[in-house]
Amino acid sequence: MGYSETLRLIEDRLSEFLHNSRFSSFYIGQTNDFERRAEEHRNNEGYNYVWSIAEGSPSAINQAEIDLIKFFRENQNQVIPLDNKINGGAGNDSNTIYVAVKATINEVGDLYDGLVSINGLENIKIPEVND
Repeated sequence: MGYSETLRLIEDRLSEFLHNSRFSSFYIGQTNDFERRAEEHRNNEGYNYVWSIAEGSPSAINQAEIDLIKFFRENQNQVIPLDNKINGGAGNDSNTIYVAVKATINEVGDLYDGLVSINGLENIKIPEVND
């Protein structure tokens, strides 16, 4: 599967997952230290849940973040609001794309139905853009 097909898969699965009234907004980011960044989102930025959704080379991750933010900005009416203020692409050595969500409820058990659909994004590898 090439870059475009992988990106469409991520867009489709995230769109399905984020079309959920239990969430109030979301953020797409990239990092080379997922655990640290997830803690920052939870402790300092008010996000309840943070998931790693794909891995790849720094160039592939950088482009995927830009493309995903663009896609969700263009399709804002189909999902909950996107919190990203810039267009992405600021990372230099990131190897992970993640999504952080603000939930209207804070009970993992109540979110279980929504969590099942995002599980399909675990361990996705984003190929280089020219693949």
